[in-house]
Amino acid sequence: MAEGHVEAAREPILKLKFLSHGTLEAINLDQKRKFYKEFLGLEVVRTSQVSLMIRLGNTNTIAVVKNERKQAMPILNHNGLDVSTREEVDKCHEIVMAQKDKWSIKKVTRPVDQHGTRSFYLLDLDDNWWEICATPRAATAGCSPKVATSKIGARRTAAVIPTNSPANARSILQRGKRPLPRK
Repeated sequence: MAEGHVEAAREPILKLKFLSHGTLEAINLDQKRKFYKEFLGLEVVRTSQVSLMIRLGNTNTIAVVKNERKQAMPILNHNGLDVSTREEVDKCHEIVMAQKDKWSIKKVTRPVDQHGTRSFYLLDLDDNWWEICATPRAATAGCSPKVATSKIGARRTAAVIPTNSPANARSILQRGKRPLPRK
């Protein structure tokens, strides 16, 4: 398979609609909510006493589930957060280094050029890895450059649905629809 080529089965066995979410574990949801919202700038919805939903810039969400016996995440299982330029990666790295103690960030790698982009990784207070990487087209497409230029990316659609309460957001998420923020 050529690099950047998107492969999809013509007639898949399972007739699925979309990849909707992933899952992270957290020890303290209140601390994580503040970190996600104030430091990473993510949208955060408290869905229950033991879970949150987070997202940024598109309809894919990550469920964050409380687990007091959480194991450390391997770096290869990281979560990606995109910026538009290499310079923004370096600026984010400066900010992370300056504020890592305030936010209990355990490790920060140095920015490097790898797999066609510039990036660095940080390990948060619950041992979850995050990659900050430059993907220029992602700023306008809401997804990685390879997907943004594919037929899959061109078909993405979503309705604008208000999320003015956790109950409304939970109801929408349970029905399989992803609310977008009002502008």
